[in-house]
Amino acid sequence: MKNIKKYVCLSALMALILNVTKINVEFAYANQIYFQANNNSIPEKVVKKAYSKIYKDPIPTTRAYEKNTNKWVEVPVLFKNTKLRSVPTGGRYSYTFSHYDPHYVKRNWHFDVVSIYRVYNNSGLNINTKYILEQNVIKKANVSIEISGKAKIKAAFLGAVEAKAGFKGTFEKKWSKGWSADISTKIPPHHVAYITNYQVGVNSKGALVYDKRTPTGAKCGEYKEETGGTVLSDTDINIEVTEMDPMVK
Repeated sequence: MKNIKKYVCLSALMALILNVTKINVEFAYANQIYFQANNNSIPEKVVKKAYSKIYKDPIPTTRAYEKNTNKWVEVPVLFKNTKLRSVPTGGRYSYTFSHYDPHYVKRNWHFDVVSIYRVYNNSGLNINTKYILEQNVIKKANVSIEISGKAKIKAAFLGAVEAKAGFKGTFEKKWSKGWSADISTKIPPHHVAYITNYQVGVNSKGALVYDKRTPTGAKCGEYKEETGGTVLSDTDINIEVTEMDPMVK
């Protein structure tokens, strides 16, 4: 009889604790349709608000220049077809890729939305919470074809941007299900919070520099293409509380 009473008391206590501290957590992936959330699980106004911060620097129009006797002169773009890169062109001259020279780099803290996460606080206390990714997500960089067309040039572009901006980058970021991060903002009692994970990008504009060579291999000038784009940060994280609303009873 005593054991039964203990079991009933323990069950009642556990139920009380769960009822007081219950936090319902719900996830929704905000897809790429600007004003729509997957399965309508995130309010449209929240998706709008999250995506209103997104900005993607436009890829600059490629312009080409050739340097002879220390003077740069604008010329037609030589490599219209990426398959022709680093292949002799223009009669007796050949052009060999040398390096990427970044004119500037800048972080874009709101390059894209990874997902929007919803947390309900049913308790009477301020709570700490975390963002959790509940499905795999892949994000891609946005660079010119002059950069993406050849592996050697992609690597040179990424390496130069990484060195100048001080980060680790990638052209494709794979976010894995279960990835999480603590949130410093406390959720008030009886509120629902919408938490957005933003993909951070690093934008750069600069010059792809080629050595101009004679048939004997001697360097006789330089050719460059002014271009650029945005790669993805693999080290920077930007998670923001987009909105907190009182729970509707």
